[in-house]
Amino acid sequence: MIPATPARAALSALGALLLVGSSAGVAHGQTDTLSTTDETFLTSAHQSNLAEIAAGEDARTSATTECVKEVGETLVIDHRRLDDSLTALAGRLNVALPDAPTPEQQQTLADLAALAGTPTYDEEWLRTEEAGHRATLELIDDEINGGENAEVIALAEAARPVVALHLEMVEGGRCDARPSGNVD
Repeated sequence: MIPATPARAALSALGALLLVGSSAGVAHGQTDTLSTTDETFLTSAHQSNLAEIAAGEDARTSATTECVKEVGETLVIDHRRLDDSLTALAGRLNVALPDAPTPEQQQTLADLAALAGTPTYDEEWLRTEEAGHRATLELIDDEINGGENAEVIALAEAARPVVALHLEMVEGGRCDARPSGNVD
């Protein structure tokens, strides 16, 4: 049996919420419309997921410490799962998603790759992940507080504890590997 973690519980809740669909709107008092905030969240969160997956994959081969490699693996697993749910919802809502991280995220990834195999890589990777997860939490909170579509809000609410856990794993430039929210 896989032990329960907050991230694992959040990912399970995310799946259940997506199955329930728009009935969550009654509980939130939200509509089934799609606002600019909802579309921005879906697009930006998707690009953040793509960037986190790429950063995690790179850390698995470029980091010098086992902890950063393990956190990278956790990010890959969790952000793939989050993005699978997000892309499925975006497809149902007819929201076209970009196929790559933002140019800024791509440049950050390239800058990190140039440091591969050095202790500086690990330090910069942790700082980059902290900043990225803080920005994603802000994006999530904007959706939770200002979104209109119940399904998109539910997606943000379910993703929040996973992203918050990731932030705890890299906060302050220290590395704290924990099990992923993988529900396999």
